[in-house]
Formats: sequence, C-alpha cells, structure tokens
Amino acid sequence: MTETHGTSPPRSVKVMYAQGIVALFPYLEDPYSQNGYEHYYDPESGSGYIAWRLKTIQRKAAEERGPAVSTSPKVGGPGHGRTRPFTADRVLTDEEVECAIALLRHTADEETIREKMKVTFAYRHAMVNDENKSAEVFSVFPRFLDTPGLIEQDFRVMFGEQTANKFMERWPTTFKAGVIKESHGLVPSTDLLDLMRNAETSTEVEKGWDSDMSAIILLLHLLPPSAQGRKRPGKISASNAVYHLIKFQKTGTSVQQHLDNIPQSRSI
Repeated sequence: MTETHGTSPPRSVKVMYAQGIVALFPYLEDPYSQNGYEHYYDPESGSGYIAWRLKTIQRKAAEERGPAVSTSPKVGGPGHGRTRPFTADRVLTDEEVECAIALLRHTADEETIREKMKVTFAYRHAMVNDENKSAEVFSVFPRFLDTPGLIEQDFRVMFGEQTANKFMERWPTTFKAGVIKESHGLVPSTDLLDLMRNAETSTEVEKGWDSDMSAIILLLHLLPPSAQGRKRPGKISASNAVYHLIKFQKTGTSVQQHLDNIPQSRSI
C-alpha cells in the first residue's frame, strides 16, 4: 500500500485493503462488526490495524529523518518513588499492540477484552504518564466505558494482588475512617460538608455521591498541591479536580462510573 499510495493513502484505499484482507482470508472476518473488516480499518472512526500501522510507519520515517529530541526525566509527580510489581512477561511489538487495540474496538467477547487489555497495560500506562497522550486513553481504549472491572484489573496488574487485596480489605475499616476523620480539620465549604455527610452515612444517598466515593473524593481536599503545581498557572481547586478524577456516563436508567487520569498537581 505505501509503495503504491504513500504513507498517507486516502480513506477509500484503506477500505479497499481492509476488504481485500477478509476477502482473501475469510476466517479473519469479524462476525460482530457491521461489514466484517472494521478491525482492520473503520472508515467511520478512522481507526483499525491499518490506520495504526500507518501511524507507526510515519513515526519511524520521521525519526529516521532527524535525531530524536532528548527530554530530561521529570522529577516528582504521582509515580515518583513508587515501586510497582508490574513486569511484562514479554514486550509487545508496535504491530502487536496496534492489532490488539484494533481487536478491542470491535470484539464483543468479554474474555478476549480482558486478555487484550491486560497485554496492552504497559502501552496504556505509558500513555497515562504522557501529558500529550493521557487525555486520549478513553478514545484509544473505549472498553473502559462499557466493560466493568477493567480499572480494577489495571490496578491489580500495576500493584500486584497482595497490595490490591489489602487496599480493598482495609478501605472500609481503616482508610475510609481515617480520611473522614482528617476531613473534619479542613476549612468547611458547601461541597466539603456535603461530601462528609454522604461519606458518614450508612444509608443509600438519593442525590450526590455514595459513601465510598464521597470518602475517595475527600482525598482531593486533603492532599496538598505539589511543589511543581504551585509554579504552574491555572492550578485548579479540589472541587474542580473531582471532574478529572471521576466521570459519569448515563446509559438509560443506569449510571456507569470510570476513573479518569488524576491531575498532576494532586496524587493519591
């Protein structure tokens, strides 16, 4: 394709090649998609294996044309000094990552989704830590929005089963109570008082956050801005930071929660 049409072929060419692949190899057709070839190229979203492969070719060509600009590692931030047990069994190639991402967009099999999300964790983790790419996590990995448990799976991959289980076990009895207790020493505000009231209640909350989520959001009020955050213009308040910590997506009568990337000026 690139030899004939260059590294930026028109959409019609990419569709033609995607159709050609499944025509030559019928077992590669995706029975869950509308036309069967969208995992190779989806003209509606511009995604798929062919699109991702072309981006890789374009990036490598740009690197060959000029030396890469070296950047000094950042000091501080949410991940600084944190020991993570995660070690990849095998580092995936760019092609394997792109193929997994393309499959994730169109497969409906939950076991496949969980397996592909697990093997792409290292790639996704690098995205989260990249200021220029962190906002694209949900567009590249939209299954976070419709498949429950994927955030917990990433948490377990990152920190290990022992740490994950310890957090879940100790949150209701130790961590949550400590967060609520410390919150009583903060300067009261309307938002803070609502969160404290909801966090301390044992009954279902009709409006607002439930008890556990209210306690988690209280952490944003307890954690001070980092030294780097003080130097940056436009530092947001704890109340505004909530919208970067958690978002809601309503589908009919159900509400689906998903965590977003935490602002760099605050960390948990």
